Amino acid sequence: MQLSYGYSSSRQLGPDVKAFLSDVREALQSFEPSGVFEKRVRTEVIIARRP
Repeated sequence: MQLSYGYSSSRQLGPDVKAFLSDVREALQSFEPSGVFEKRVRTEVIIARRP
């Protein structure tokens, strides 16, 4: 699991990091038992150049 936000970094959580990960996994598992989360993202690109 990625802990990339400042408030959820392992340094901030210290000895509570294992409990935090366990709580997050449990919450996600109750939401989606398969453990697979998909999100479709549409990306558009405009390419231009100055005359």
